[in-house]
Amino acid sequence: MRIADSSKCRLLVYVAAGIALALSLSFPTQMHAQKGYNAVCTSNTPPTNAACSLTTIDASQLSGTTICEKIYSALGVLNVLIPGHTNPGGVIDARSITSGLTCAANETPWTSGNSAITTPAIILLPAGEITISTGWIIPDRTRVFGEGERSNPSSAYAPGTQIVAASTLTGTMISLGSASSYPNTSPTVYPCGTPGVVNGVCFGVSISDVMLEGNSDATLVGIANTSSQELSYVNNVNLYGIVGTGLSITTSQAQNSGPYSNIVCNPAASYATASVCININGVEDTRGVHGLTATVPSSGSTGPTAAVLLDSTNNTIEDAHFEGFQNGILVGANATARSNVLFNITGGTGAGPMTNVVKISNANTVSNLSIMGVSSSGATNSIEDDDYASSALLITDPYVGLYVVGDQIISSVYSRFNTSRQAPSLLSGAVTVSGSCSGVANGTLYSNSGGAAGSTLYVCVGGTWKNIE
Repeated sequence: MRIADSSKCRLLVYVAAGIALALSLSFPTQMHAQKGYNAVCTSNTPPTNAACSLTTIDASQLSGTTICEKIYSALGVLNVLIPGHTNPGGVIDARSITSGLTCAANETPWTSGNSAITTPAIILLPAGEITISTGWIIPDRTRVFGEGERSNPSSAYAPGTQIVAASTLTGTMISLGSASSYPNTSPTVYPCGTPGVVNGVCFGVSISDVMLEGNSDATLVGIANTSSQELSYVNNVNLYGIVGTGLSITTSQAQNSGPYSNIVCNPAASYATASVCININGVEDTRGVHGLTATVPSSGSTGPTAAVLLDSTNNTIEDAHFEGFQNGILVGANATARSNVLFNITGGTGAGPMTNVVKISNANTVSNLSIMGVSSSGATNSIEDDDYASSALLITDPYVGLYVVGDQIISSVYSRFNTSRQAPSLLSGAVTVSGSCSGVANGTLYSNSGGAAGSTLYVCVGGTWKNIE
């Protein structure tokens, strides 16, 4: 076998490399510069020979002394770049604004004087305390994101975005759209629908990752949705110190909205008996409330009547925990409530005592209500059913797997099915029963699947099993 001379191999490699270099110099390849982002606009007029970005506008570079003024200016730039209410919108980044976080009276990100801009946009708020004196009405197809809720509202240096209601603010802090026009606008501007159309409906309106802190006004509402439907939602919001209603979802114009998810609510020590975390009334077919923790430092019967008022149809409330309220969820106290589902609902006494985790009112029709997975965890009752019979049914079981209120069977009588020993239900097995039915509610039926004719159906009457078939 012959071994090639290594020096000759290296020489061949060098010659090949030299030929390749000479060819590249003789026939150069054209190079292209990488295309970068468009310029960030600081005025309505783009720089010479440059295009303004349609995707991101840095609000800190725009005119204005407050965050509301700067965002309004950025919306003005966006409206010039892609005019028309039907434009796709862009991102207004206000996260680098660290001063001027107090908005003056009659000033919001969408209004200034007698003018309003409803250009759709994604608005990114900075960390810190943003104080507002006039409620914000978020227009059609606009999403507002904070830097996350603040776990400690009393700390000026806690991370996250906190929107604070000034003592002069009345009404609602944040509205997801509105059937009314922006105040004092000329010509009149509406936040929803085609410009100039009264009672328009909004879509794709949301607020996320913020804390809202209220004042002592018992009529104040934290967030209200009366006009926004599909793709409109609230997510990761802490409702703190709001003595009135934390989240209000009302009117048929808010149908198909939601979900309203990951919500924390604490009216704080200034609570009133009528303080409510969530009020659902007059709206059908929402995407539901998914994830709610509602606590209040009460001392018993003086606590707020209910954390959640459910007075509507086709809604779901799941993964909810309550402490310190007289009732966690109060169903049908103010209006008819049909076809609602409550799932994984727990109570507790950490912040204060509770009477009922769930209460079914007899003030209005409640039907086709499904309650699955209730835990009292120290509350007096898991479920109170005031519409059960001539007197309220109190279920004190620490855990209730299923409690169902069905439809009307006869006048003023609605079917019920449950897994509690404290209310009549349907049992089944393959053995014959007799004698005492202690621990089972009177009226409970037992079906013996292994019994012969005449020993298949029993009822618990006066503490004793009675064979009825």
